Amino acid sequence: MSNKIVPTVYRAIIDDVIANVSVDFEEYGMDEDLLPLLQSKWEHKLLATKVADFADRDTEAGASSQPTHQPPAARPPTNGVEVKAEPEDLRIRGGASEDTKPNIALSDVAPQPRPEPNAAGLLPGDEVIDSDLDDSDDELGIDDGIENGEGDIDIVYCVYDKVQRVKNKWKTVFKDGMIHINGKDYLFAKCQGEFEW
Repeated sequence: MSNKIVPTVYRAIIDDVIANVSVDFEEYGMDEDLLPLLQSKWEHKLLATKVADFADRDTEAGASSQPTHQPPAARPPTNGVEVKAEPEDLRIRGGASEDTKPNIALSDVAPQPRPEPNAAGLLPGDEVIDSDLDDSDDELGIDDGIENGEGDIDIVYCVYDKVQRVKNKWKTVFKDGMIHINGKDYLFAKCQGEFEW
């Protein structure tokens, strides 16, 4: 897949999320004018990252992508009764009341000290699997570049099909993924690569 398809994929994701969220907005009584505002902010953030160009949609929709402030529509008469939609209480009903809870005396039991995790976040007794392959990104200085604003990192999101390693040579087969390189996203169905380091 090429970089030309990326904006349409982002467009489909944005439209799907907005359509699914609109039901929740109605359920919680939120203003429907927030949805176009949310959509336009999302698009502007994508445009600012220069990952996708929505120029095709802007020419088709004209000014409709910009949120328009319209006066609220007239509400139908409700015979003097106004109802506000509130979210339901999601707690389980029919649980034990406070007076039926058993009293447990804690004086007979000594408090057990909790073991403290080490610097890697592991508790004593935890096993480390493939620790030589799972090196921290801190060694590469990736976090330093982001904090200092030096730029963007290149990254691959995908499902791996096959990974082979012989000494310092790696052969990989990736499928169904996205590569973010030099500020642009590329989608692919299958990707093969050989690396040496």
